[in-house]
Amino acid sequence: FVWSGSQPRVEVRREAAFDVYDEGARGAAPKCLIFPGIDGSGKVGVANCEALSAYFDVRVLRLGESDRSTHAELVALATRELGAEGGAVVGESMGGVTALGVALARPDLVSALVVANPATSYDRAAISRLAPALPRLPSRLYSSLPSLVTPLFGKPGWFDGLLEEDDETPASLLEDILKRSAALSAALPAAALEWRERELVRAGAREVNALLAARRGVLPWAERAIFVAGGRDFVLPSVDECRRLSRAIGGRVVVEERAAHVILDDVDLVELLATVVPLRRRPHLADETPRISLEPTSDVERLVTAAKKIVSPVFFSTSPDSGAVARGVANVPLPASGPPLIFCGNHQLFGLDGPFIVEALAREFGVLVPSLVHPALLDDVSPISPVPYPYPGTGAMLRRFGCKPAGARSLLAALRGPAKACLVFPGGAREVFKRKGEAYELRWPDDPALVRLAARLNATIVPFSAVGADDGIGTVLLDSDDLLDLPGLGDFYKNRTADLPSFVDGDVFVPPLFLPRPNGPRRMYFLFHRPVTAADYDHDAPALYRALQDTVKDGIARLLDARKRDPFEDNLLARLTYEATVAKAAPSVSLS
Repeated sequence: FVWSGSQPRVEVRREAAFDVYDEGARGAAPKCLIFPGIDGSGKVGVANCEALSAYFDVRVLRLGESDRSTHAELVALATRELGAEGGAVVGESMGGVTALGVALARPDLVSALVVANPATSYDRAAISRLAPALPRLPSRLYSSLPSLVTPLFGKPGWFDGLLEEDDETPASLLEDILKRSAALSAALPAAALEWRERELVRAGAREVNALLAARRGVLPWAERAIFVAGGRDFVLPSVDECRRLSRAIGGRVVVEERAAHVILDDVDLVELLATVVPLRRRPHLADETPRISLEPTSDVERLVTAAKKIVSPVFFSTSPDSGAVARGVANVPLPASGPPLIFCGNHQLFGLDGPFIVEALAREFGVLVPSLVHPALLDDVSPISPVPYPYPGTGAMLRRFGCKPAGARSLLAALRGPAKACLVFPGGAREVFKRKGEAYELRWPDDPALVRLAARLNATIVPFSAVGADDGIGTVLLDSDDLLDLPGLGDFYKNRTADLPSFVDGDVFVPPLFLPRPNGPRRMYFLFHRPVTAADYDHDAPALYRALQDTVKDGIARLLDARKRDPFEDNLLARLTYEATVAKAAPSVSLS
């Protein structure tokens, strides 16, 4: 409020703006406007922005806490943002109402339309009778409820993008819920929620529906419209609404049966838009790593995804400049704009660390880093069949994610390829199939050929350390040597593996027999260290090779010590319960 004479009046603020996702795309690609849901932050539901930016000048609407723009004003703002050249329009929930408003007001500017779970059905939804009461709750109650109320929005944890990362481990699940609730209520104050519910959702939906009812003729973008509905949207009747809109306008309905209300992170917008408009990669991106869906497409990929949920991996990375360690992989020097990168570290029992690293880097940077693997893993039929290692379908999965057979030629090809990077485990199968008592020991070749090759290519090496699997899966009952010594079975393994290549002394392709841990697998931890180059060691390959091994060993020791402070490290039930409840990774320790 501000005072005018003796009477207060309301000062209406306009704090709506479009944020350009990638300045390099401005003017170099067609525009794509994205309208968020009721959070208005522009941070939720934008997992597609990185992929979209290869083809579009992506601009995301952001509403400030004090913004009091009306539906009509947001439509006008978006129309100005599109400019004379126009572009694609994407909206979710409340943003779906605004996106439709833009497409109906200026159909000549819209090249394609994607609306997901649009709130044009709001008046028919039960939440329309409940939502107006939420901002009127006492402030203490309002600040305590969000983490418990989020199921109303369809997806627990949908607002995690609004909250600051916090490495501090909460004392209890209740403490974490209250802490997250307070943070969310601060990001979406009651007054902002009240305005958006009344003016942008309820009134906006009525304006759009009135325009639809009064419309005559075919809209120019009708055949390029896609209406996406979550089959598990318990907030709005989205499946019925998308079908209604399709009947009224035209266009296609896509039902994501397993998706809830907050849905944009669960669909591939590039794939959808490619079905209605031609996509052309921005010129300077034409040679970049091809996009690949990280969603599981086979039984073995679903098993790896399930394994990831069970071990709940924690990643740390070191700043190349300050040496400070932070959670996540953001400090990793990707994408490789200068010299090529070699990621080099220890392998763990059964080798699941490779897929976890590749996925983490791909999710963060949109870069698919090829990994060098034992050639037998790339075959469709295991050399030791019917022994179920690797799991059927593993070869197809590894090929899909760009893995290459171990060897100098493959390493050169990867470093000269689109990613200009490669993931290497010098210990190979020798570390994947460790013998009894060898947990976290390095079994690298004596010859520093890897670093000599890196020096020849002026490559940067990023060493990493990993723990959690060598002592976290089970107790080895019979290791590779024991199995090879058994009558009958030993001969079977020797015959089947005789022609396989060897990269390290003792790296036989014979998986150990183990007894699973009674309390389940332990958590896994990864630490990416500071990058090094051959020039750092005066091109002394043996010295650099020894330094790399020492760095990896030190990192292993550091992670083993740090995990003692993680209450979720060796408690699978607590970990799974926490993550199922709040839909995010359980907190962990800090290495800062």
